Amino acid sequence: MIELIGEDNQRLPVPVLGDNPPADAKSAGGRYFINDTGRILELLAERHGFPKVH
Repeated sequence: MIELIGEDNQRLPVPVLGDNPPADAKSAGGRYFINDTGRILELLAERHGFPKVH
């Protein structure tokens, strides 16, 4: 992870995103990622049909 998104962004889980990252994605080293657990769960629900957290 350090090589992908830098030493300051080591917190896990942290999905590194490909094309069309959401507007609130963070970036480092030319890559986009989300490191907020709640937001990760929201994206999984939006993009992949995972159940929404309630």
